[in-house]
Amino acid sequence: MSDAEDTAQAWSTDDPPDTATESAEDPAPQADQQDAGSRGTRSERRAHRDKASRDEQVRAERDELRSERDTLNGRVETMQNAEIMRHAERHLAEPRDLLLVTTPQQRAEVWNDDGTLDQGAMAALIDSALDGRPHWRRKHGSMDMNHRPTGGSGTATTWSKLLRS
Repeated sequence: MSDAEDTAQAWSTDDPPDTATESAEDPAPQADQQDAGSRGTRSERRAHRDKASRDEQVRAERDELRSERDTLNGRVETMQNAEIMRHAERHLAEPRDLLLVTTPQQRAEVWNDDGTLDQGAMAALIDSALDGRPHWRRKHGSMDMNHRPTGGSGTATTWSKLLRS
């Protein structure tokens, strides 16, 4: 190819003429290229800029995924704590007390690998919470909405029964 064709081809793209396509007799452009050394060609700068843009996109997506992961982990932990408190209701007067005296790691250990609650580990966790705190234990009688003790006889006293007697 001639120098004119090389120049026309180089300028047909958006990049400036490459020093390799210029004539070897003209050392000045090569010296300028060596002086600019670290700047690189326009295409190198564009490639670097595109890579930086892609890296920034990847970082933004990674941060978004981490945020979503943390949100979902928080939801799972909340649901697991609710399930632990539901089981603790049978043994503790105030099930939320169990969350006060146990660590998240201790609560995580009551779950099997398949996500089910390990009843033995749950009983051990509740027993450890009740050690030294017998006043936290749930009383075995319960009250209905009218604040009357239930259980025992199984029959409730009503006004009609009282008036008949």
